[in-house]
Amino acid sequence: MALAQSDGSFECSNSSSAAFEATFTSLGCYNDSSVSILQAAKLSTIAMTPSYCANWCGERGYAYGGINFGTQCFCDNEPNFANANEIDEARCNPCVTEPESKCGGGYMLVYDSRY
Repeated sequence: MALAQSDGSFECSNSSSAAFEATFTSLGCYNDSSVSILQAAKLSTIAMTPSYCANWCGERGYAYGGINFGTQCFCDNEPNFANANEIDEARCNPCVTEPESKCGGGYMLVYDSRY
């Protein structure tokens, strides 16, 4: 079960809907200690992957998704890179359930889901 926080409210879901199939491209890995790049919506699940995050954000009308801490997906329509520094994408840790993909770890991996 995933716990989602969007605009101060909570919702539960067992999985991301298969009705929305986002395509996405990586914008890189960022050191964002204030977690301020994407702030409009947030989802936490141990089963986080880039496609899960991109679909979840896209279903809610957001153009960008990002994964931080390995399990948290953040969404917004415009990323704010003002307080973030781009770092080597190799420093973003692999996803627990999909090791060939990156899920941020202590950094945020940002995706443009408009593609």
